[in-house]
Amino acid sequence: LNGIENDIDAANDDVDDLGVIHETLLSTADGTRSEAIARQRDQKTTQINNHIVRLRGELNAVEQMNRNTSLTPSEEATRRTRHAVLARKLMGLLDKYRQLERESQKMYLMPDATDDEVNQAVNDETARSVFAMDVMSSYQSKVARRMLRD
Repeated sequence: LNGIENDIDAANDDVDDLGVIHETLLSTADGTRSEAIARQRDQKTTQINNHIVRLRGELNAVEQMNRNTSLTPSEEATRRTRHAVLARKLMGLLDKYRQLERESQKMYLMPDATDDEVNQAVNDETARSVFAMDVMSSYQSKVARRMLRD
């Protein structure tokens, strides 16, 4: 279980690194450098997604093992508690990652948009079209088109 905890910590560090990459990408005006940073962002995103899938699988395997193993009540309680702590830690990582992705997409697509405008654009077909047209005309249209394509 210590290995899983270390992997969650490593994935958390990767999410922090991804935040730095997003900030760098947003502040870079050079097209060639932007493309290189975008590739780095995509690689880090893939790495994080792979971490998350693997960690979920490992936690599910631990849960199955907890069910199928005959332990003393105190050992079972300890294992279940440790599993619950790791599951909460993974959920915290997922929340942090999703929040970073949401904020980054907003900044790439339309930096001046309010949260209400973003929610409206996501939920309303007409607004989505207007929002998409605004995105394409923004000064970061190349990055925005890449994000829409993703």
